Amino acid sequence: MTRTNSRRNQILRSQNVKEQYEKRNYSQLSRNFRLVEHEEIKIELNEVWGYSECKKDLSLLVDFLNDKSKFDKFNIHPPLKYVLSGTNGSGKKTLACAVAKMAKRPIIIIEPSFFYGQEVLEELDEIFSLINENFILLFKNIESICELPTEISQPLIESLIRHFRDFPNLVAFATFESEEEVYLSSQLFEKPAFEKMIELPFHELSTREKIVEELLRDIPVDSNIDVHRIALD
Repeated sequence: MTRTNSRRNQILRSQNVKEQYEKRNYSQLSRNFRLVEHEEIKIELNEVWGYSECKKDLSLLVDFLNDKSKFDKFNIHPPLKYVLSGTNGSGKKTLACAVAKMAKRPIIIIEPSFFYGQEVLEELDEIFSLINENFILLFKNIESICELPTEISQPLIESLIRHFRDFPNLVAFATFESEEEVYLSSQLFEKPAFEKMIELPFHELSTREKIVEELLRDIPVDSNIDVHRIALD
């Protein structure tokens, strides 16, 4: 049995995964990823403004994670690994965290700086040796991998695909912000890596108006302020 499998089985037998996480010395890794328990997350999908179609997909995923038996009955298996594509600030991380909260699962948020580490392959192995399939992973700015030299990016992509094969029931999200469509030809955006891309378009005007109203609610402003005009800008 390999060292990675041995440690993984140790985690799977653990009654307290977070305790196992905290026992490890991740002085370097802690700057590149963090564990968030579902109790710490404050927002659910129905509280996220807009993105009705996206929220339908993710609500189906939450239903599946909370009660797989009713899906097995009809041999339905929704995608488990998503790329959330949108501009900075569009709510990609919020949507992934909302899924974690509603599915009552811890989420590990992996920062883009993770991919630039000198021992990134070893550190990726460490993460997957730590978790089980009750976790959710969130890779922020996954295009960071594609920006690396090929001799680094290709082994990294192959390692990620291998780990995903080892964890077929693991839920994973990746955020994608680049306008470089050439990145989409990467193996990262094909099965068995990420299975589905969800594009988060710029909010429609009515949603932007609601956001502006919410942001201004506790701020003393002129009663004649034009929310519609602000939303247009």
